[in-house]
Amino acid sequence: MHRLIVESATYRQASKEPAELYARDQYNRLLARGPRFRVEAETVRDIALSASGLLSEKVGGPSVYPPIPDGVLNLGYGSPMKWETSTGEDRYRRGLYTFWKRSVPYPGLSIFDAPNGDTSCARRVMSSMCRCCTCMPETSTASAQRKSSVVAALRFSSTKRTFHDSGR
Repeated sequence: MHRLIVESATYRQASKEPAELYARDQYNRLLARGPRFRVEAETVRDIALSASGLLSEKVGGPSVYPPIPDGVLNLGYGSPMKWETSTGEDRYRRGLYTFWKRSVPYPGLSIFDAPNGDTSCARRVMSSMCRCCTCMPETSTASAQRKSSVVAALRFSSTKRTFHDSGR
């Protein structure tokens, strides 16, 4: 799988936008160009769940508690709170509904530039894509080790394998 990705034309193409492409599709209706900025922290998990077909379409309701690593809640102030991991479709709801404890933010959000919960945040700081590759290993390693990322990846790969095996 890694070789397939690395040797693909998409992976090898330059990020610099050719002038003729811009002239042909100024408003990017053909989706030939990607965004210069990373998506917000809550959206990272949503994209993985959506690609795998696990994302719940449920709108509204109380906060949800996706899986977190053992011992994380011991890092906050006071006694550790009880974190009952959500089950069923609530386990795969959008990041917008994730319960937020100020002293111990959800780890999957804090590694992707989510704002600090100790103060109000009128506007988020835009984080551009890293060109020097100094911050990428931490975020990619952390996201690859999250339980929800592993479940989404397994589901996505089984879906693609079934699609490929059926001859479509």
